[in-house]
Amino acid sequence: MQGATARSCLADWNPGSFDAVACAPNAGSCDDWMNCASHGRCPSWCAARGLTPDAVNLWTCDGDEVVVCDPTNGNYGVPFEDCAQQAMHCGIGRYGAACTDGTTCTQPSNPHCDGTRVVGCDGSTLFGQSQDCSANGGSCMTLSLGPFGDTGYCAAPVMPPTAAPCDGTTYQPHCDGTFAAVCEFGYVSESNCARPEIDGDCVATAGGVACVPRANACTAATPDACDGNAFVTCGTDQRLSRVDCTTLGFRTCGDIGGRVGCVR
Repeated sequence: MQGATARSCLADWNPGSFDAVACAPNAGSCDDWMNCASHGRCPSWCAARGLTPDAVNLWTCDGDEVVVCDPTNGNYGVPFEDCAQQAMHCGIGRYGAACTDGTTCTQPSNPHCDGTRVVGCDGSTLFGQSQDCSANGGSCMTLSLGPFGDTGYCAAPVMPPTAAPCDGTTYQPHCDGTFAAVCEFGYVSESNCARPEIDGDCVATAGGVACVPRANACTAATPDACDGNAFVTCGTDQRLSRVDCTTLGFRTCGDIGGRVGCVR
């Protein structure tokens, strides 16, 4: 899973993704990892909804998240798309589930730009879809798919001139409090993991850093760790607790005989 570039596990999207790396250190088996990466939607979860491998439709909604019970992954319910992040809701049609803005359509179409919005018609459900790119400071851009026509997508806002330049081959992603700092498009980008839609913490992983929601940020099996001078451990509320060792009279956080702690 290391080096993968999509997302999932503790946030959204498919396993085999960046956030799925966060599930690996505490997994004792492949089943443990998939339980984490699928948000606990085990085969029994799919079967209870009639989404067995022989079913015509394997797609469903769990709240506003689109989930597919994928037989190739043991029929676990795999997170596919978080509609709420796009200011839409999940809807179930005759042949599938998809994000929808509450409208219906008659002719499937690729997403396209309508001003600052991405607008389209999902082919499996005939649900209308739209997302306002300007809500996050971005814009709608058109991408050519060659013989398959064009598609619209939300492009991230241009980095402000105050953003520090960085080299993606040498820059080390890191946590600065609740902020995850990474190198994107040649500039340092900081994302606040504590913002309301995530309500999480920044956590260092083998592949870099990730925003982990506090509701399932850690378990009793989560190893203690150092983040600079801070000692990070899992509290009884399954939230990561961070203590600056220097405020306790110690020099920093480091290794103490094979375990992590504050050191002088």
